[in-house]
Amino acid sequence: MDLVKAGVEGWWGDITHMVKLATGEVTYGDYSVGVPANLGAESCAVLATYWVTFAIFLYFVDKYVLPPFSRFMVGDELSKDSDGGKTGTPLRVKYSIAVRELAFYAFSTTVHIWLYALRHQWAWPSGFHLLYQHRDDILVEREMRFTAFFETTWYMVTVVFLFMDFKRKDFAVMVAHHLITIALIWTSWQPSHVHTGAVVIMLHNPSDVLLQLAKLCSYKAWAPFDTIFFVLLAISWPILRLYAFPLFIKEAFTHEVLVENWQPVNALGSWLLAALVPLHLYWFVLILKVIVKAVTGGGLKDNREEGDGVDSVKAKETKKTA
Repeated sequence: MDLVKAGVEGWWGDITHMVKLATGEVTYGDYSVGVPANLGAESCAVLATYWVTFAIFLYFVDKYVLPPFSRFMVGDELSKDSDGGKTGTPLRVKYSIAVRELAFYAFSTTVHIWLYALRHQWAWPSGFHLLYQHRDDILVEREMRFTAFFETTWYMVTVVFLFMDFKRKDFAVMVAHHLITIALIWTSWQPSHVHTGAVVIMLHNPSDVLLQLAKLCSYKAWAPFDTIFFVLLAISWPILRLYAFPLFIKEAFTHEVLVENWQPVNALGSWLLAALVPLHLYWFVLILKVIVKAVTGGGLKDNREEGDGVDSVKAKETKKTA
C-alpha cells in the first residue's frame, strides 16, 4: 500500500507541478522540488500510476469521444484501396486513430520545445556532446519526470493498441519501434542520462505530427493541405531522423561504448538507439514510394494502409454465400 500511495502522490505531484509551471507559479529547473531519477520501486510505482490513469483516459476517449467526432467528420463510408475499391476498415476508424495520435504528438512536441529546445543548447545537434558531461546530481527537474513518464506511458499503452487497431503493413516494424523506444526512455531514467531521453523524443515527434496532419487532410480530401503536410514530412524526416539522430548516436557511442570503463546499461541504450536507424530507413523508403506514386498520378495515400481489411471482407462474403 505504501508503494501505491507513493505512486499516486508522485503522479499527482507531477501533474500539479506542470500546471503551476504553465501558470508561472513555479519556475523551471527548481531542484527544491526535484525528484530522484532511478529505476527503483518508487519510480516504478509512479510509472504504473501514469500507465493506469492514461490507459483509462485513452479508453474513455476512444470509446465515447473519438467515434462520434470521427463519424461527424467522415461519416460511415469504408476506406478506398489503391484501385478505388472499398476495404474493410471504416474511414472513421482510421480518422479516430489519426486524431488520437495527432493530439498526443502535438502536445508532446509543444511541451518538449517549451521546456527544452528553447532553453538548452544540448537539445540541438551542435550541443549533443553536452548531454554526456558527468553529473553528480541525485535529483532531476520534476518536469523532466513528467515528460519522460508521459512519453513512456504513451508507448506502453499504444503498443497494446497496435494489436487492437486495424493492421497496417508495417505492423511488426511498429511493434519493434515502440518496444525499443520504451526501453530507451526507461534506461535513460538516471541523473546523468535523463536529458538524452528528451532529445530522442524531440528528434522523433515533429515528423509524427506532420504525418498525422497529412493523413487527416487526405481522409477529408482537403487538397492541397494533405500535399503540403506530406512535403513537410518528407523534408523533416531525413533532417531529424537520418541526419540529426545519427549525430546523436555518434555522441552516444563516443561517450558510452568506445570508452574503457563502459557501463552495460548505457551501452545497451546506445545500441538501442542504433537499432532505430534501420526502421527509420524503412519508413523513409515508404515515404519515397508515396512521392513517386503521387508524381505519377496515383494520388497521395499512406501506402501502409493499402488493401487493409480486404481479406477479412472477402472472407465474410464467402461465409455468407456458403
